[in-house]
Amino acid sequence: MNIKLLIGTGVCLLCSMSFRSYSATEGYLETNNLSRVNLSQPDRQAIARKVIITGVVLDEKSQPIPGVGIKTASNKSTVTDANGKFSIEAESETELITFSYLGYASQSKAAGNGSAPLTIKMALDEGVNLDDVVVVGVGYGTLKQKEVTSSVAHVGREDFRQSGSRNPLDLIQGKVAGLQLSRPGGSNPNSGVAVQLRGAVTTQGNASPLYVIDGIPGANPDLLQQDDIASVDVLKDGSGAAIYGTSANAGVIIITTKKGKSGAPTFDYSSYFRKEYLQNKPDFLTAEEFRQKIVSGELKQKDFGNNTDFFDGLINHNNFSQNHNLALTGGTDKTSYRASVNYRNLEGISRENGREEYGLRLNINQKGLNDRLSAQINLATNFNKANLLGGGGWESESTKNPTLSNFNADGSYRFDLTSTNEYARLAQETSYRKQQTSSADGKVDLEIINGLKASIFGSVQRNSYTDGQYRLKASEDSMENTNFPGGGYAAKGNVLEQKFAVEPTLQYENTFAEKHKVTAIAGYSYRYDIFEGSSASNRGFINDLFREDNLSEGSALGVGKASMDSYKNDNTLIAFLEE
Repeated sequence: MNIKLLIGTGVCLLCSMSFRSYSATEGYLETNNLSRVNLSQPDRQAIARKVIITGVVLDEKSQPIPGVGIKTASNKSTVTDANGKFSIEAESETELITFSYLGYASQSKAAGNGSAPLTIKMALDEGVNLDDVVVVGVGYGTLKQKEVTSSVAHVGREDFRQSGSRNPLDLIQGKVAGLQLSRPGGSNPNSGVAVQLRGAVTTQGNASPLYVIDGIPGANPDLLQQDDIASVDVLKDGSGAAIYGTSANAGVIIITTKKGKSGAPTFDYSSYFRKEYLQNKPDFLTAEEFRQKIVSGELKQKDFGNNTDFFDGLINHNNFSQNHNLALTGGTDKTSYRASVNYRNLEGISRENGREEYGLRLNINQKGLNDRLSAQINLATNFNKANLLGGGGWESESTKNPTLSNFNADGSYRFDLTSTNEYARLAQETSYRKQQTSSADGKVDLEIINGLKASIFGSVQRNSYTDGQYRLKASEDSMENTNFPGGGYAAKGNVLEQKFAVEPTLQYENTFAEKHKVTAIAGYSYRYDIFEGSSASNRGFINDLFREDNLSEGSALGVGKASMDSYKNDNTLIAFLEE
């Protein structure tokens, strides 16, 4: 019988049986299910006939293409040489050979008998535009990813971690080789992310990388929400310092936000919800186990008759976090915009540990002068209130005698001079931060002549916050104070940070003879930062009515034991750049 089969180890689709090998001299197939299947002489000759195929591969201009991938249906492969020529063995005259090359549509052609060289002319793939490749940010400009020679990692929105993030860097955790992210504050929503990108670069200075958001050097990541981010580029080697100076010794993280697009107005809404649970709780003795060891003599402690899980008393079992983001995008080919509003309410797994935020962001793009002039404006602001009281005390509470209690017999909080009643502290003290962070930046580009573009970029950042603390008269801190026992404690502080930047640049880019590309850039950078703040505290308040809002009423001020402090400093950075 005549059976046409692929030769090799596999499965026969026509007769549903497995086979092993073919003997060309004896004319049979040795199979798993049948010992032998006889083949006719013509079939034997067709299977056994192998041919050597040669030829050349040309582009759309009939020029030879080196490096074209060539593969047969039987998985033999090769590539064209420097002159576009190739040679490959085919199993039969009808076997298909596939030719593929980046930017060109793949082609498949029957091998033929090999009597004449093949000429394969590749056609450009209309679905792939070689200019629409990944573009990465590299400081004062962009490059196509294939043109980047330094160590740069690009993470687009399609590669972000799909989860609710508390920090923009959560989106790229595990996505960039060598980038180490950790949260020293655990689930505390007010703690930042510790970042190490280039190893140890300083023993005393700031080891965090420089953040550049939409061109703003030293920008504040707190202004970002995960739904506003378009891409993140990470400069991991010395190229960052070459561009941004010593402030980039620890690397550079360039964040690009989403921009307006032409088209009908579009609304986008996204949200996430989070609830956190405790895992791997420290293994300490329960009250009953503690008593047993007292009775056996293993522990020389006193049994106070209570059963208290001090560790569990610090946990916010009802924690619930939520994030809502609404964005509006639209415009024309000359003017486009994107605006977004965000609300977040984050709660940590610790009691009295949360953060509530409201954020606004606006982007406007405008073109003019026959598209030779383009302008872009970004505005962003964030209001947040943070509860800073909780988040600590885990170690001390875990090691307490579990037969003790947080309360006295009369229901009041129990205090002693050897430890802090963390449970009472969370109920009798307050510590908060009210903060507003804003930024505004604008950029104007003018194409003077073809290839020559002048740009000017300017930005202003403003970060201000007020910290307040109060400890009730009945709190442990007030009761155990030796100078003003039983008097309340209050503190308040204000901080204002302002950053200004102006950066004009001149850039030239042109391609000669369709092969030679020249790029040059020159510019000037001016940055001015101001930091100022004040703080004051007082003790001995005779009531808890005014808390931290009337510091002068404390008794410590009259005897010179209140505290007061203030500061102001600034710095200027001026640089010239050329490439």
